Amino acid sequence: MEFLTAYLAAAQAGLYLVPVNHHLVGPEIAWIVADSGAKVLIAHERFADAAVAAADEAASRRPTATPSATCPASAPTPNSSTGNRSPPPPTAPSAGS
Repeated sequence: MEFLTAYLAAAQAGLYLVPVNHHLVGPEIAWIVADSGAKVLIAHERFADAAVAAADEAASRRPTATPSATCPASAPTPNSSTGNRSPPPPTAPSAGS
């Protein structure tokens, strides 16, 4: 019932829920959390220690992309089909240029 509640709340908020197998160990959970770009990790209290360790490890694995000061659009964006980071598509010049 708790999973269903979390799933419905995420859907209503427009978020994605990424379920993680409770048999995985810290580094495996951390990889999933970092790769998914998760901002929140919800875990049952029975798995609290593993969840905290995985969240800490995932935070240290995340790349910090900082856009160029002259061109904010130069920051990498996730590729929607693979989740890989790729440069943004080129933009057409405006009519006033």
